[in-house]
This record gives sequence, C-alpha cells and structure tokens, in this order.
Amino acid sequence: MSNRIFDVVQFGAVGDGVADDYAAITAAYDALVAAGGGELRFPPDRRYRIAASGVHGLHLVRQGGVTIRMGERAWLVMDNMVEGLAVSHGIFVEGPAADIALIGVQVRYARLSRARQGWAPIYFLGANVGRGDGAARPHGWYRGNPDGSEAWERIEAGAVRNVRLENVTVEDSPSVGIGIVGVDGIRLANVTVRRTWADGLYHLYFRNARVEGFRGIEVGDDAISMASYESDVERADIALPFHGEGSVVADVTIEGRGPDRAVPSGAIVPLGVRDVTVSGFTVAGRFRGLRFESGTQRTLDHPTLNLNFLANRNVVIRDGTIGESEQAISLVAKESNHATAPKWWRHDVTIANVVLRGGVSPFDGWGTGTLPDGGAAIALFGGFHLRAIACTGFTNPHATLAGLHDSTLTDIAIDSPLAIHGSVPHGADPDRLDGQGRPAWPDNRCTFRGIRSAEIVFQGLKHCLIEDLQSAAAPGRGITLSTCADIELRAVRVVAPNSDEGGIHIDAFCKRIKTG
Repeated sequence: MSNRIFDVVQFGAVGDGVADDYAAITAAYDALVAAGGGELRFPPDRRYRIAASGVHGLHLVRQGGVTIRMGERAWLVMDNMVEGLAVSHGIFVEGPAADIALIGVQVRYARLSRARQGWAPIYFLGANVGRGDGAARPHGWYRGNPDGSEAWERIEAGAVRNVRLENVTVEDSPSVGIGIVGVDGIRLANVTVRRTWADGLYHLYFRNARVEGFRGIEVGDDAISMASYESDVERADIALPFHGEGSVVADVTIEGRGPDRAVPSGAIVPLGVRDVTVSGFTVAGRFRGLRFESGTQRTLDHPTLNLNFLANRNVVIRDGTIGESEQAISLVAKESNHATAPKWWRHDVTIANVVLRGGVSPFDGWGTGTLPDGGAAIALFGGFHLRAIACTGFTNPHATLAGLHDSTLTDIAIDSPLAIHGSVPHGADPDRLDGQGRPAWPDNRCTFRGIRSAEIVFQGLKHCLIEDLQSAAAPGRGITLSTCADIELRAVRVVAPNSDEGGIHIDAFCKRIKTG
C-alpha cells in the first residue's frame, strides 16, 4: 500500500458544512487512484458536506490499498436528499478489492429519511455477487445461477477482502448502518451505529469477521444481523463458503428501538451462519434479544431466491444480559418438519451464561411446520443447547419453547411457569404411524437438567431425559407431563405443591414414563 497522503482540503474541500465538498473529495480520491493507493485524509473539526444530486459521498470501485482517515470531530454529511429521501450511499466500496481501512470515519445523513430505503452511510459490496440487472444495476443482490443452484465462485472472484474499521460512527441511516456483503476478512473495533431504519451492522455472505466493540443505539430491524441464504432447496449439503466461517463478535451494547417502533426489532440475529462466536453483550429495550430463524420460505416472489435460511452450525452466544425485551430468546421455524432436509432445521447453537431480565417473555419458540400427510402442525427446532440461563421479572404468565429436537436445557432458573412442547399434538397417540408405516411424530431426544421454575409443563415429547427438576411453590399442578412417551424422570420434586392437585401430574395420553 502506498504511504502517500491526499488531504481533501488541499484539493479544495472547505468543510464548513455549507459548501459542497463533493468535487474536492472526488479530486483527492482520483489522485490517490492515479498514485496506486494511499491515504485519503479529512482534517479534524470540519463538516464535509455532499450536496451534489445523486452521487455517493465517496465511491471506491475495484480499488484496493486505500485508507480513509478522519480527524477528530470531522464528519462526512450526506445532504443531497430529495424530498426527505436519500439518493445515494455515504462511502460505497465495490469489489473486487482488498486492503481497505476506515479510521476515525464519521458519516451521517443530514436528517433521518422519512421512509426506509436502500442507501447506507457505509456499504461494502463484493462485486459479481449477483447476475446483475443489466447496465443499470451490474452488481446486485446475490441470486445464484438461473437454474436456482448456487454460484459461490462469483463471490470468491469479486469479494472485498481485508477490511478494517476503527473508531467509526454512523448516524441517521435510511437503511442499514454499515453493510458488509461479500466480504472476506473484516476487522471492526469501537464502532457505533446510531438511528437507522434497517439493521445496524448487516453481514450477508461474509467470513472471518472480527468485531471488538460495537454499540447500536436506536437501530431498526436487527442490531447485528449475520445471514446467508441458499436457493437450492433440494441439495443436502451446507459445506459452502461465505457463511460467516471464523467470525467472532465481542463487547456489544445494544439499546432502544429504531424509528419505526412497530417493527419487531432484534438485537443479535444469526441466520444460516456457521463457526460464529458472540460474547460479552448487553441488550436493552429491543423487541427481541436473540432471534434464530430457519427453514424454507416459498411465499416470497423472487426468481431464484426465496430467502431460505439454513440452520446455524457451531454458533456460540455467551456471557450476556438481555433486558426489557418482549421476546428475549426467539426461535422461528418456517415450513420445516421432520421430513424436511436437516440442513433447514438441525442447528448447533449454544447459548450460555445469559441473564434475561424483565420484559414480556424470556422464551418464544413457535413454528409453522406441517406433517407431510397434512396432519397437525408442528414446530421444529433441532440442536439448541441452553445452559446457565437466569430469567426474572417477565410479565407473560408462561414461557414457551415448542418443537425442540436434539436439544438440551441445563441450569435454567425462571420465576414464572415454563412450558416445553415437542412434536406430538395434545391428545394424539405418540405411537401413531403415518401412511407408510413410519412414526408420525419424531423422537425429540432432549435432555432437561437442573431446571428451576414456578411451574413446568412438558407436552408432546418423545424419548427425553428429565433430571434434577424442581418446581417451587406453584399454584397449579407443579410438574405436568401431557401426551409424552418414553420419558425418564430422575430427581424430580415439587416444593409446596397445591394440595388438591399433587406435585407431579401425568395425564392419560402419556406412555412409558419411567420414574426413579
């Protein structure tokens, strides 16, 4: 990388927040490109205004070896909005490119747009991630091949690589705060995103991201979104690149909701990613804290891509606090059932050492899956492991997790009733066979150990171990098993149960319940 410095003021930028500095900034950048790279410098204590119609504040196209450095209290202000709507990005980087650094950069729009749009203060886009829509939009959303199969080599060929953001702030975005699409190798340190219509930090088709210090304040949609999709619903494998491999997120603070308060905003949302760790986070005042969503969604009108979220693999979220959320941990399944390919629902997600405090419900897990023969709906969430979760002060009288498979809940303390649902509908025969002689209801194969709750209901579960369970001073039945089969109970007790109901209730639809 060249060490030449190109000072925008020396190229005519005024930085008084009144003059249009677009021409001067562009001239300085053009000189940098001609020199083969270098540092574009914005001196401190100035507001560099972009007023030219329809232009990006700074547009890097297939240009690597660039550092953009702003001095203290310097801002790039996008003031070219039209009738209250944005018309361009602030800093826009299109690949293929490598070695891009933003140091001390601050970008904002002159005001918050009156509606959600597609522009952002900072946006990285790996070129060739889409087939493109002709000359008007040559590098668009990733769509794979025309036949619906994937084309990851397009992202490999056009990726933006080795991106570094340090002490960066963005504000008042009409879309996401910082967009990272088709990027391999991201380093973010001390990044703040404040007031956005859409996601705060948006990852799509990425890998090797390192986030150390992120603050999202009043951002819309999801504060940290990490996603990838697959359009080929038939292929069984998920061994594909750019699913977030090797990514670590640490030291996160997320506060408040975005401008559209009706949007069910999330805080940390992994969608179809793998080998990702998130640790050390504080969330307050969001609709959802952690959200997981997978399964096929065929209802969207798109030529080859229906936003099919793969199951998350090797995702760890630990050491955090979620406060005042309507749904602290939310699981959403779409059209997934036990006959659906496991890549859509068999997760490997660990959530450990998390405090859920206040709000409506600590857990919200429901799905929309249906049986192949049109039977009763089931939810399906495989491979979730919740450990050392403390839940206090929620207003919902029941916390619900439905459709768990191959999952474990260990050391869960909750001061409200807890309901855990499996795959068998209430009152159905757990041993029912389908039209081909196979079990209609899949085995759940879950372990529940060390749960402390006001009241606990297990409904529709098959082949599970329930151990070291305690229901304390519940006004109802204490512990209830309904429509369950092949359940082993160990060290289960009820403290001060209702004298009329007894401590442990097993209904007539249960089969093969072993106690000991």
